[in-house]
Amino acid sequence: MDTIIKGIFTMFCALILSYLVMGIVSASITSRDAATFLDSSVATIQQSHFSPEAINECKSDAAAAGYDLNVSTYHQNGDKESLYGTATLKYKFVIPLVGYDNDHTIAMAIQ
Repeated sequence: MDTIIKGIFTMFCALILSYLVMGIVSASITSRDAATFLDSSVATIQQSHFSPEAINECKSDAAAAGYDLNVSTYHQNGDKESLYGTATLKYKFVIPLVGYDNDHTIAMAIQ
């Protein structure tokens, strides 16, 4: 009888551990996907030379993917041709079982 209880307890612990590991891997994949999306959006904005249409398209793509994209552009020393900016992406970062549910934010410079 003691062996059966130990076996069931071991299987229960293995199940909890595997669920925790799957949650951590899932959160890592979510974070990687968000970083890849931001990198792609920044590349699109840079290639379009800060076109408002491209920025709006990236924002709508982000909203469709469940992200919140904020793009800020600036002129260098009042020069209308010299633009730079920042792109900030907010996404949900969740690790189940631990109860960690938070908004993470990543930012990238646009040159």
